[in-house]
Amino acid sequence: MTGWGSSKRASFTHPALCDKGNMTTNQAAELRKKWEQQASSPTCEHHDLELERTDNGYLTGNYNCVVCGKAVAPDKSQGARIR
Repeated sequence: MTGWGSSKRASFTHPALCDKGNMTTNQAAELRKKWEQQASSPTCEHHDLELERTDNGYLTGNYNCVVCGKAVAPDKSQGARIR
């Protein structure tokens, strides 16, 4: 099974997030919504992060998980990869 409901971690990454290397605020919100709509509400460890930007291209300084869309502080000591 593939797509948003798949058990594979990489399948949760929204394909539009890779266009400029930074996730927009709206993309993060969409990803959070889809993540929360899953029936099983899986736990995300936030290992892959992207710097957030506005739709106008301005960097916000926030980092979002590319799996669940949550804004998190990057912690490389915990294995977080920043894209």
